[in-house]
Amino acid sequence: MDPRYPTVITGSRDSSTNFNTSQRKVDMQDDIFELQPAMTPLTTLLVKISKEVATNSKFEWLEDESMPYWDAINCAGGYALGDTALVVDHPTYFEIGQIIRFPRTGENARVTNVVEATSTLTVVRGAGAAALNDNEIIMIVTSGAEEGARSSSAKQVKLTNLYNYTEIFRTPVEITGTESATEMFGGNDMDRQRNKAGRFHAEKIERAFWFGKKILTTGANGKPLRYTGGIFEFLTSNITDFGGMMTEYDWDKFHELALGYGSMSKIAFMAARPISVVNGFAKGKLYVVEQAKKDYGLNIVKYVSPHGDINMVKHPMFEGAVFGYYAAVIDLADDVVEYRFLKGRDTTLKQSIQENDEDSDKDEYFTEAGLQFANEARHALGTNIKS
Repeated sequence: MDPRYPTVITGSRDSSTNFNTSQRKVDMQDDIFELQPAMTPLTTLLVKISKEVATNSKFEWLEDESMPYWDAINCAGGYALGDTALVVDHPTYFEIGQIIRFPRTGENARVTNVVEATSTLTVVRGAGAAALNDNEIIMIVTSGAEEGARSSSAKQVKLTNLYNYTEIFRTPVEITGTESATEMFGGNDMDRQRNKAGRFHAEKIERAFWFGKKILTTGANGKPLRYTGGIFEFLTSNITDFGGMMTEYDWDKFHELALGYGSMSKIAFMAARPISVVNGFAKGKLYVVEQAKKDYGLNIVKYVSPHGDINMVKHPMFEGAVFGYYAAVIDLADDVVEYRFLKGRDTTLKQSIQENDEDSDKDEYFTEAGLQFANEARHALGTNIKS
């Protein structure tokens, strides 16, 4: 499906009936995303299940991980079967008393000393010892302590600090006094234009939450200008390029990545073509989620596999020569993805904001919000899914 390019008019419209001239602000919040939920599936879901106030235009979050248990040998020439001093990639992962295993050879070895400054382990080699290659994979199996020993040094994963900005979204709608006084087919044109502007406002937020990049700069009036970063700015590692063709095996293999961490049930926001591809080979594994239509106004179809469940949603904004072949699997559990709105500045409709002497009626949708996207490893992106 190719993108559509409608004509856009800047400034006030020149034809509706007059509206209340008293200036007031209408609290919209979630309602705006319900006008056309199929166009804004991400924000429609987030404002329902994962929405939180931000107390600063720059909001931050911390990410943690479990203690690692995989590493590798770091020695260009490798090691002979009798070598006991081994250089590794990450010496801080290890401690005295650990049992480590080399999966390729099946050997278990015991760590007796760790020198972090030189990244060197001293080990007692185990039964079946064999030569070890550079980049030989190491599994940390367990950690034993001898009787009467003192406690070892504590180890913890260093937290990662990430951030994003709230962005100010403004969508005005305006008609002249003449248009307001003109009778038109279709009823009150201001109401129709207000409804249309609400949909457009929601779509701007949705696009920013996918395609935006966080920026803090200075605007034309010398004041701060912020843009929020979207999912595709944060999701950069767990990406699979299907090369134009995806089989059922490829799709299931992709689930190994997409469902490797976090929830066992995730949302796949997909372009039309990838949905057609999956529908072609997986009809017996697809189930319509009836409750989703009632709760969110969205058509969701669940794909069930031993890895977990992928709930597929068509995303109309995934179109064109690049995004038209995308499938983004997003974990919405545990609030790792959140709609963050600045306190007191969630979506509102400001009415009759025209100048006092201006011969027009003008309203404006206003939002200051941003996207929080944590734990990249819980999400995945499939690209180039054409057939």
